[in-house]
Amino acid sequence: MLPVDRASVEGTGLDTKVIAGTPPEDPLLAIARVYFKIVRVLESFDADRDFIISKPEMANAPAALRRLDINRDGTLSAEECGFSAGASSRLPADLVERARSAFMRINPVLAALDSDGDGMISEAEITGSVAALKKLDRNGDDALAPHEILPARDVASAAFVIVQLDADGDGRISQAERDAEAAKTVRELLIGADRNQDGLATEEELAGEIRLRRERKLQFDRARGAAGLR
Repeated sequence: MLPVDRASVEGTGLDTKVIAGTPPEDPLLAIARVYFKIVRVLESFDADRDFIISKPEMANAPAALRRLDINRDGTLSAEECGFSAGASSRLPADLVERARSAFMRINPVLAALDSDGDGMISEAEITGSVAALKKLDRNGDDALAPHEILPARDVASAAFVIVQLDADGDGRISQAERDAEAAKTVRELLIGADRNQDGLATEEELAGEIRLRRERKLQFDRARGAAGLR
């Protein structure tokens, strides 16, 4: 310890100004900007357009949801929540229905609001929306940030495969569906997902296989980088 002559520092005016740099932007914000426009429920909640659902915005959720009820039937359909099949007249009705169900299921906020999983947000679910949203607040800061409300990439990818290939709508890809012409590009993925060898690939198994493959690729890329390979 060195002795300090306090007389040499006491009474000295502070003349140094420290300017902090601009905090880095959350990398998920760029995705959130698009995502909030697709999921109209989120856009309705986010009154200040900062892509974070604050405590006051959560408290206002029932009123925000009721404004989306275009046909005034007391419930919100997938379309009123933001689902769009695009050129739906050109798509098979069963595929559109699977896509509609997946939209409500894979988007965390919609899944939380649709507590009974029937693909619609009822009046009772609208009334209970504040409590449902609070369950998504993983870090307990009374706000929902993009990382808490964006769907996981592997879950979204698995749902896309199910929508495209699950012809009988049972939520699983059978061997017959896996062998169909449309499934050729993802057949290896479907086979890998069927780890229990029961001939079926569920959405959960698909998501797990996609996540595993992504993690393996990241590990491989890190190993190549560490070895100086490109």
